Amino acid sequence: MNHHQLEKDIQHLEHVISHISAEDRIPLSYWRNRIDSVSDAVRMPTQVNRIKRLNAALAALEERQKIDCRRGQGFASSSSLDYTTPGHTIDMQAGFSAARLAALTRTLQDYVERGATGYFEALGLRDEAAHLPMERDTLFRIASMTKPVASAAILMLVEEDRLALDMPIAQWLPELAAPRVLRDPGGPLDETDPVPRR
Repeated sequence: MNHHQLEKDIQHLEHVISHISAEDRIPLSYWRNRIDSVSDAVRMPTQVNRIKRLNAALAALEERQKIDCRRGQGFASSSSLDYTTPGHTIDMQAGFSAARLAALTRTLQDYVERGATGYFEALGLRDEAAHLPMERDTLFRIASMTKPVASAAILMLVEEDRLALDMPIAQWLPELAAPRVLRDPGGPLDETDPVPRR
């Protein structure tokens, strides 16, 4: 991870950790992993101190979460969220039992690890106007999925610090190392100028 990207990551984490609230749907374990991945790359003493402060702030939030969960309040007393299942949020106002949902999650995870189908049920309507029920073999048309799939893959690479959004594209597509643009949109195709660097 380069120094510029590292600094941006630390600034982002400082902003997020100082603004986490009960309404935040991202579990604290996610932010713990992010801080851990950044702390592995930190070399400068000032950044080390900032990571220590981030760790202390997150540890305080994690402790508060444990206390609130033991009281049955979720993340904070004003919240309807219960974070008792690690990595998941549960809306208690929907009438679900946090303990039973946690047991269901463990059971389904076991099915996933074994490659078995844990639960497969057709619910709802496939055609609301005609009141046709959803069936197990109902087909759905999904179009133009390249961009969202590629975007998710890129964001995963960014999260793993294997890619930065400000890296030059020429590292992967050398033909774009020296892009050129038409001098005049209506002019000949051989009258081009290099793209100015910012």
